[in-house]
Amino acid sequence: MRQRTRPLSDAITRRNALLIAGGAILVLVLAVAASGLFETPLFAIVSDPFTTTDAGVLTGAVSHLGVLLWWAGATIALFAAHVLRGKPGQREARRFLLGSGLISAYLTFDDLFLLHEQVLNKITPLPQPGVLAITALVTGLFLYRYRSFVRTTAWPVLLTAGAMFAASLAIDFVSDVGVYADAWELPKAATFLEESFKWFGIVAWATYIIGLSAEVVRAEP
Repeated sequence: MRQRTRPLSDAITRRNALLIAGGAILVLVLAVAASGLFETPLFAIVSDPFTTTDAGVLTGAVSHLGVLLWWAGATIALFAAHVLRGKPGQREARRFLLGSGLISAYLTFDDLFLLHEQVLNKITPLPQPGVLAITALVTGLFLYRYRSFVRTTAWPVLLTAGAMFAASLAIDFVSDVGVYADAWELPKAATFLEESFKWFGIVAWATYIIGLSAEVVRAEP
């Protein structure tokens, strides 16, 4: 009698392995398509940025660390939400972690590919300040929806993150309005302050969401 095909492991079946391989191939197919669509050399899309530009190796170092923290928060929150699936009494926590993970994932790609600066404001009628305002509004509405749950968590850390992001967005908004209206341009020191506030905000947000994920998962029997 023929034996059933055993999974590669408890978590990865052959079907899942094929899906993962297909996703990896799809990324390269999209890279080829993007090369033609945006008239960008293919090697520039698939290579490390430092090999295709004259920028020093420390260019964007803090920004890159921020992207790593964004993505760490996103993946851990989404994984925790997956672990809590079907757990009685954890529906609110699961939904909050799922939403927080999705927001973090979007902000990861926004930070990495400059979506609000180079993409969304070009493919939509919204100017850059409008894209930022909608992002802030959606995030604020999400947190308001789960305000009762948030009160049971380490909310001062979340509040710190919000204050840092608000300060960064305020500087960015003033700068964008000046550029959009061709009225003024803020000095480089303002850019440093903007990015510093943003960095502190990312650190606080990652600390909050990763700590919450660990706490909720540990509480499960």
